[in-house]
Amino acid sequence: MYELYRSTRAEEVAAFGWDERASDGFLRMQFDIQRRSYAMQYPESKHLLIYVEQLPVGRLLLDESSNEEKAIQLIDVSLLPEFRNQGVGTRLLQHLQRLASETLRGIRLSVLQSNPAIRLYERQGFMVTGESVPYLRMHWHPAEGAATQEGDCR
Repeated sequence: MYELYRSTRAEEVAAFGWDERASDGFLRMQFDIQRRSYAMQYPESKHLLIYVEQLPVGRLLLDESSNEEKAIQLIDVSLLPEFRNQGVGTRLLQHLQRLASETLRGIRLSVLQSNPAIRLYERQGFMVTGESVPYLRMHWHPAEGAATQEGDCR
């Protein structure tokens, strides 16, 4: 899981100009902080691995515990670099949207404003509902738009 996390932050941390040891130490610390933070904020979250053709390619963290908004909280989705921009994220979101639709729930998420995944979320019908710099809050609800294409997520 650490290597996956590292792959999502490698470009950002490389810009600091640190050597490999310093970068690794910083990223391990950040990974641990993120893991603890998610555990405290979302104690009932589901931690799922994403597979493509029986290969683990990423992770998904969801919180489906009851809340006043009746929405699934998409806490985190991460893919290994070689599986990004291959349609995996699209199929994953479409699958989540179908699951949410079956129970008349929406999907909420927060995303860094600089994250290129924002375009993916918008293509899948997510709307920006707020901003808390450096994040955007986004929401999708079945009444506001369905997944743009059918896709099988296995």
